[in-house]
Amino acid sequence: MTPVSRMLAAIWRAVNDTAWAVAMDDPYERALLIATELTEAMGGDPMPTAEALRREVDRAKRDQLIRRQFQDGLSYDQLAKRHGLSTRQLRRIVKAGDDADIATRVRDRD
Repeated sequence: MTPVSRMLAAIWRAVNDTAWAVAMDDPYERALLIATELTEAMGGDPMPTAEALRREVDRAKRDQLIRRQFQDGLSYDQLAKRHGLSTRQLRRIVKAGDDADIATRVRDRD
């Protein structure tokens, strides 16, 4: 898991914790919840820059769009022209989405 992914997962955990709802009117307490989760998630590693965070989020959105367009019937060649990527990169993106779907289905079954 990349540092940015760890950060995003930590923020997700913080805002979905019951303590987040309890601290509704206390922005300081909410900031502390996020800071605590981030500190634990990073384990002493340096925090990524805002630019690195933005790039990873943009890439995730692009990859999701590519997977949806592939499911809608676009070929790898069409996707390559549209997104300026090689067909090899596109195959990896589509496969990564398939692998994530399988992992989610297996986890949900347990």
